[in-house]
Order: sequence, then C-alpha cells, then structure tokens
Amino acid sequence: RITSPLRVEGTAPGDWFFEAVFPAELRAADESVLAESPAQAQSDWMTEAPVPFVAELPFTVTQETPATLVLREDMPGDAQAPREIRVPVVLVPAS
Repeated sequence: RITSPLRVEGTAPGDWFFEAVFPAELRAADESVLAESPAQAQSDWMTEAPVPFVAELPFTVTQETPATLVLREDMPGDAQAPREIRVPVVLVPAS
C-alpha cells in the first residue's frame, strides 16, 4: 500500500542504464501506464556491477487501486526482450 509520490531506491546492473537512466512505471491491472519516470543512476553507470538508482513516481487515484511497479532495462541486446522486475502494489488516495 503506497501513497503518492512513490519513491523507489535500489540497485540495478549497470547494463540496464542508457545515459544513466532506465524506465520506471506504475501500471494498472489493464497494463495502462498510471505514472512513469526515469530511474536515475546515483553513481557511475558505465559498469556491469550494481549501480544505485532513485526514481520518483507521482500518481493520483480516487480509490485503492491495484497496480504494478515495473522497472525495465533500457537497452536490451539485439533481438532480446528487455529484462524487467514487476512488483505488485496497491495505490492509496492522498488523505
């Protein structure tokens, strides 16, 4: 259960980044995008080692809404689907 804005911090492999960012999204149950923001590298991203990142996703809902946080690599290799992490969440209206 989360309120707006959702702040996401973590680490991702350096090869997930392009120009020091990768996409972060909140998606509804129907896969429509509710919010999106670049996840910004917090240190040198030109590595294969884990790199810390931060993303902030503001959103507006009027009732509790099931959603999914999607973190996806920005530059997959040729003919490869991008790697991604999906985390189920419930968006809660502001009080």
